[in-house]
Amino acid sequence: METDFGTQTISKMPSELSGSVPRIIRQSDSRRRTNMNAAFMLGLLVIVALGICINQALHVHRRSVLRQEGTELVLGEIIEIKEQGRGPDIVCYTFTANGKTVTGNAGVPLKFRQPLRESKTLVVRYLPSNPAINHPAAWEYPYEHDPLWLLIMVLVLDASIVFLPSFFLYRFYKERKLLTWGKPAVGIVTKCVSVRRAFRLKYEFRTETGTTSNGGGWSFLPQAIGAEIWILYLPRSPRINLLYPHLEYTVE
Repeated sequence: METDFGTQTISKMPSELSGSVPRIIRQSDSRRRTNMNAAFMLGLLVIVALGICINQALHVHRRSVLRQEGTELVLGEIIEIKEQGRGPDIVCYTFTANGKTVTGNAGVPLKFRQPLRESKTLVVRYLPSNPAINHPAAWEYPYEHDPLWLLIMVLVLDASIVFLPSFFLYRFYKERKLLTWGKPAVGIVTKCVSVRRAFRLKYEFRTETGTTSNGGGWSFLPQAIGAEIWILYLPRSPRINLLYPHLEYTVE
């Protein structure tokens, strides 16, 4: 059913919305803490994501150098084979190169799991100039032959890690922009749902050009269907709108 905007009887516009823009807004202590936590988490996750990228790039480079220049083979001694649950076992080994004892470890493909458990040694390939770069000579991980595939996997992981804090920071920015620059309009409640200690509202409103748009927001108090409320919207993009007053900001 189409909303009737012709019989609006809402009280006078709040005085803080009738002045000029930009408005001066103040955030609550809880929102300030939330913003700081989101910014901190985003920065931390960006650092972690960069660390993962750098580590995987070094991993790919080391494996590539080992395949091209690792001509030295030596018999190593198996120290331990660690079970990793659903993941591949990890074999830990030691060998002697350039008169020094070197250690290494690698994931074990399924077909090599039982033979290694029955053996005490394995052949190791290492880089003569840097024996710390080494790997069992019998296998390599499939993805190590395709650095591009590995890079794509890491980038997807990094994007998923930083998405959530970025989403919240963008939402905070949008709310501040609406409270600072938004144009007030009368909205009509079309739905009200109780969620814990607050109420989730859906509403419709008419812009200054006469078009009808809709939105949603949170309220401390329940609202009847058809009740009139104040909202703020961006004239150039009415779908970007906000229920007023806001739970965590005040306009001075």
